Order: sequence, then C-alpha cells, then structure tokens
Amino acid sequence: MYNEINLVTNKDSSSIKRSRLGKVRKVSYLLLFTIAVFSVLIFIINIRYSVNSVRQKQNSVMNNLSLYNDNIVKIIFLNLRLVDINSITSGRTNYQNTLEKFFANVPAGVEVQAFSMDNGKLNITLVSNSLLSLNEYLNESLKVADEEGLSDVRLASLTSQSSGYVMIIGMTFNP
Repeated sequence: MYNEINLVTNKDSSSIKRSRLGKVRKVSYLLLFTIAVFSVLIFIINIRYSVNSVRQKQNSVMNNLSLYNDNIVKIIFLNLRLVDINSITSGRTNYQNTLEKFFANVPAGVEVQAFSMDNGKLNITLVSNSLLSLNEYLNESLKVADEEGLSDVRLASLTSQSSGYVMIIGMTFNP
C-alpha cells in the first residue's frame, strides 16, 4: 500500500494572495464608484438647493403672505359672520308658507291695506266695499289658522268708512 497519501490539498500561497487581492480590488472599485456617484449627487443638490436660494424663496413667500394677510383676515371674519347669520336664520321660525296661505285666500274686492308682524303676532288690515267678502276672508282665515295651528285669531276691529269697510284681524303663532 501507499503510505504517503496526503488528504489535505496543497494550495499555492501565491494564488490565495492573488484571489484576495482581486476581491479587495473589486470592493475598492465598487466603493470608489459609489462615492463618486454620491459626491456628484450631493454637488447637484447643493447647487440646486443652495442656502441662499432657499432663503430668497422664503423671503419672497413671506412678503407675498404679508401682502395677503389683510385679505385673509377679512375673509376669515366674513366667514365667521356668515356662520353666525346662518345659525340665527336656521333658528328662526319660518312663517313663509303660512303667510302665503293667508294671502292666497284674499277674495276679489278685498284689498290688503296693511300688514305687520312682530314677535309671532300678525295683524292684517283689510278694506272692502262688501261685508260679505270680508266675511269670506275671515272664514277662510279661520280654516287656515286651524290647519297651521295658530293659537289665537281675533277680529281686532271692524269699522265703516267712506271708502268701505275696514277690518283688522290679529293672529298669534304658536311659539
């Protein structure tokens, strides 16, 4: 048998050094390329966004904002006032539909001479040559008052004048 069998491979130390040197060169080239790319990028960013240009842009924007500051304040106050007006008007009772029903029932020959409304109280002054027409309107007004739920309908006055008859009706809306 052969007694001098060596199971460990003999590597040449010069080939190991060469392979290590090749790896180190590849890593160094890669690092050199990476550093070059980053330095070019930083140079471009520095030129594009220099501190002076950023300060100049900041100053111009601040000047523009100060010019529009008065307008912005006026718009904000106007917006707040509109919100307040909207809240007030939304809280009001809407008498529009009820009043339209009262005025839609005015018969021919009856003229509305005066109309006033204050704190939920409505006064209508009517003039007509015929008591029958005024009676028709009063009956129709009572029907509308029942439909709309008015708390009080009263005949405030009925007088005779040279121009005809004058009737004043007072009504109170429910709160």
